[in-house]
Amino acid sequence: MIQKPSGRSHIEREELKLNLTPYIDFLVTLIVFLIATIVVAPAAILDINLPSASAPVVTPEQQQEQKPSITLTVAIQHTGFTIGGSGAVLPEIPLKNGGYDYEALSQKLLEIKKVYPDTTDVILLSEPDIKYDILIHVMDTVREATVTENGQKKAVALFPDISIGEVVK
Repeated sequence: MIQKPSGRSHIEREELKLNLTPYIDFLVTLIVFLIATIVVAPAAILDINLPSASAPVVTPEQQQEQKPSITLTVAIQHTGFTIGGSGAVLPEIPLKNGGYDYEALSQKLLEIKKVYPDTTDVILLSEPDIKYDILIHVMDTVREATVTENGQKKAVALFPDISIGEVVK
């Protein structure tokens, strides 16, 4: 005898539909937020001149004509600044009231610039745990100084070609 199929097997099943509208709304909102915050964040660019790969050829006559130069180094340490040049170490500039004495550094560099006016490069050495903003402030101090002449302040270029390194203990 043939049996009639049961009614259970013929129940229509509903297809599940994935509603992506809330997910797409969330992604659009997220993208707009990210673009808005990226535009607001300023980017600071600091121009540092790197030394050239090849040194210029200098004849003996040109060496005699050249004015004296110095290999200037400024070391940033927790005790203050140490300025050195061509193997000589100049007096240390100690901390002033618990902070770095940028004015004394600027004055000492102005004195050095008067003796070596053609020198434009300096090597900045810092201890590994010196804060970044201190390094940037020293770079600004080494690059130029403010001088008062005839009651007017003007910026004087000191040593704009800066190389950065680490103090070796």
